Amino acid sequence: MYLTRLANRVLKPFGNKALEQLVLLGAVNFYDYVFSLEKLAWIRVCDIAEVDKLKLQESIDYSEVSFEVPKFTPPTSMYVEKVLTLEEKYHNLEEALIEKEGLVEGLNQQLNALNQSLEQTLEKDQASESIINELQLKIENLHEEMGQRAGELSPEEMQASIEGFKKEEELKQKKIEGLDEEIETLVQEMTQVLDENKYLKKKVAKYRVGFENEREMGKALKSNVKKLNQGMIKLQTVSKNSKILIQDLEKYKAAQEHKEKEELQILIGDSFEIDNSALWMIQLDGEEKGPFAFSDVLGFMNYKKITKETPLKRKGETYWQTATKYQEFTSKIFTAEESVDGEDQTHYYMKRGEFRAPFYETAIIEIEGKEFRGYCTSLSAGGCFFETPRVSNRHYGKGVQVKIRIIEGTLSKEISAMAEICSISKEKPKGLGLQFVLIGDEEKEIIGQYVETYIANSTKAS
Repeated sequence: MYLTRLANRVLKPFGNKALEQLVLLGAVNFYDYVFSLEKLAWIRVCDIAEVDKLKLQESIDYSEVSFEVPKFTPPTSMYVEKVLTLEEKYHNLEEALIEKEGLVEGLNQQLNALNQSLEQTLEKDQASESIINELQLKIENLHEEMGQRAGELSPEEMQASIEGFKKEEELKQKKIEGLDEEIETLVQEMTQVLDENKYLKKKVAKYRVGFENEREMGKALKSNVKKLNQGMIKLQTVSKNSKILIQDLEKYKAAQEHKEKEELQILIGDSFEIDNSALWMIQLDGEEKGPFAFSDVLGFMNYKKITKETPLKRKGETYWQTATKYQEFTSKIFTAEESVDGEDQTHYYMKRGEFRAPFYETAIIEIEGKEFRGYCTSLSAGGCFFETPRVSNRHYGKGVQVKIRIIEGTLSKEISAMAEICSISKEKPKGLGLQFVLIGDEEKEIIGQYVETYIANSTKAS
């Protein structure tokens, strides 16, 4: 089972076949990452052994795309209950199989008893035929003996002998007729046994097919339970109290949920929530599209519908810029899930120290003894953007170190720091992206106070 990321949706679990269908429908990329509940790790769809790669490659014309491995590990405790459900289904199926095995065994015993009865009937039939043949042989011997003795006996003796022979023959004939009736009865019984035998064979074959089908289902279910149990064992080894986890799963789940909430509170307390309302415009194929939510833009980037070089801007802004100019798309983002009125909602956060607040103040940079005047238009504890109408490769280059002074006014005192050029923008707004490499503690505190004040005044501050 795999946790699969869908655009603008939370992670959802899917099996191998369902994952293939998502790839065929274009909802998941063949080279994207999904989270394996068996291995507890991110793995590309194209690297999953159970996925029918030949089928997918024949159906869709893929060109390989590079995706970054997600930096977070999804909470897996919510899937433990699914393991227990599967185990319960498996035990129920096992009990049904045992019951059906008993039924098949009983039918086989009936079939064996009928076969024995059939064999006994055939033996009786053969014995009756043997008796009839013996009697006929005796009659023939008597006829022959009578012929030999006919000349030796007087007429009276002959007549008495004939009468006695007739009586003996009548008795033997009655005995033969009785045996014929017994044979007929045996034939009828044998026919009935054969019919019952055929019926039982059909019934056994029918139960055997159902039994084999359910056995295969049981094997598959047992395999899935085994894999999920392996995942549970890995989860148990992470915990120092694995025995308590096995004996009291509900307590473990409650402890895990409490721990996740505490960790989330720690992260949120040191972070800034990104506004996920529809405020981003995208310039695509010469057309202005939007507005889109922050999560939508992230989804477009993940599925290569747009790149970080695609022009975009917030509603109300004048200039189009690439995503690399916005801190929201260049900083490390983490998410948190929340259920509101039965619906799952995703919140997006980034570290306060990485947030670059809008700012506007005169600034001067110095390169190799030459000064250039411009404006500082965004500011964070880690760097700033220096806007200038003159961007020349003769003076500016990535990796070059400069000295920057931000004039006192908006800030309580002038800021002076050494910085390194990390990006150059030759389109509006023109300027340099600077990263501080040497800055005093007092200057950091002044910048931090400004950023904190901006965040506090924002409607989405945590």
